[in-house]
Amino acid sequence: MDRFASDGCSRGQLYLWCEAWLRRVLPETVSNKSDQHMSTKSNPVLGVRVEILETEELPLWDAFVATHPDGCIYHLSKWKEILENSFPHIRGHFLAVKDNRTGEIVAGLPIYAVRSWLLGNRLVSVPFSSYCDPLLSVEHGWNVFLPKISELLKQCRANTLQLRPSGSTKVTQLPDLERSSLYFHHFINLDEEPEQLKKRLSRTCVRQWLSRAERNQITIERGHTQRDLERVYAMLTETRRRHCLPPIPLRFFESLRRALQPSHLDILTAWHAGKPVAGALALKYRDTFILEYAGDTAAGRNTGASQRLYWEAVKLAHSEHFSRFSFGRTSVLNTGLTDYKKRWGTVEEELPILTLVTHGSHCAQYQDKLFLCRLAQAVLRRCPELTYRPLGEFCYRHWG
Repeated sequence: MDRFASDGCSRGQLYLWCEAWLRRVLPETVSNKSDQHMSTKSNPVLGVRVEILETEELPLWDAFVATHPDGCIYHLSKWKEILENSFPHIRGHFLAVKDNRTGEIVAGLPIYAVRSWLLGNRLVSVPFSSYCDPLLSVEHGWNVFLPKISELLKQCRANTLQLRPSGSTKVTQLPDLERSSLYFHHFINLDEEPEQLKKRLSRTCVRQWLSRAERNQITIERGHTQRDLERVYAMLTETRRRHCLPPIPLRFFESLRRALQPSHLDILTAWHAGKPVAGALALKYRDTFILEYAGDTAAGRNTGASQRLYWEAVKLAHSEHFSRFSFGRTSVLNTGLTDYKKRWGTVEEELPILTLVTHGSHCAQYQDKLFLCRLAQAVLRRCPELTYRPLGEFCYRHWG
C-alpha cells in the first residue's frame, strides 16, 4: 500500500477501489466488512468526528470530564500540566469524540506519549494515576478511537498503548487488549457516619493504634505551603527508601501544589512533641478523596501517627461530603501493605493494566514488569545514600 501511495494514490482511494471491486465478487461479505470498518472511524454517518484537542479547547474538555460518570482528577488538563512540567519525556494529548452538529464532546480518551530509550516509546492512559477509565458513551465505545490511536502510535514511534482502567470498566472485556494484573485498589464507601465506619476497622491493627495516638497526643494539621510540602516529601522519601523504592522527584509534588488549589489538594501532617512524624498528600475531585502519597519517620512509627493521619483523613473526607475514600493503588508485590489496607474495612478490586500491542515482540516488557520491579528493589536495597536520589531520577526518566 505504501507503493501505491507514493504513486499518487492515497490509502483512502485504494481502500475504496478495493471495496468496489470486492463488492462485485463478494457483495454480502464486503458489506459486512464495510459496516465494521465504518464503525471504527469518525464519519458523517455516525454524526461525530474524533479530534486531538488544541490548547484553547481544554476548558471544554474539563467541563466534559466534570459531567462524565467516570471522570476523575487524572483526566483533567491540570494533570497534563503537572506531568509535562515534571517530566520532559512525557507529553499529553486529549482525544475527543465531538458531535458534528453541536461541537459538544460526547466521549474522550487522555493519552500520553512516554519516550524512553531503555523501555521503548509507548502511549499511556494515564501516567502516575491510580486508575483512569476511557470516557466512553453508550453510542460511542472504544472502537471509535482506534484510527486516531493508530496515528499517534506511528507519530510517536510507539509499539504499545497501555490503559489503566478501574476494575469495573467494560474496556477490560475487549479481546484485542492483553491484560496484566499488577495492582490492587482499596477504598471505603463513606455511606455511614465515621463512628459506624470505625467499627469495621481491625481492632489490633488500627483501633488500638488510634488509642495509642490519642495517648501520645498526636495532632493533624492541614496546609498548602511549600514548607508543608517539603516536610511531607522528606517523610515520603524516607519511607520509600525503607521499602527499597526509588524516590519520586520533588518537582512532581511541587507541580502538584502549584497546579491544584486546596479544593483539590490537601497536605496533611501529623505532629508529636512538636515534630512532624507522618504526612500525606490527598487528591480531591468530585466524589472521591484519594490518599496515596504518604510516609512517616522512624520516630513516629511507634506513636500511632500514621493510623491517626489516615483516620482523620477519612473523617475529613466524610465531613466534606465525599462518597468514597481511596487508599490508592498497591503493587501485588507489596503483600504487607495490601493486608494493612484490608484491615481498614476496605473494598478490594483488581486494577488491570491493558495493553494494545502493534508488534508482538514488544509486549514482553509489560508481562515482565514484575521482574523489573524486583530487580529495581534489589539495586535500591544495596545502593549507598549518595546515589539514592540520582538513581530515582534515572528511574523516573523512563517510567510513566
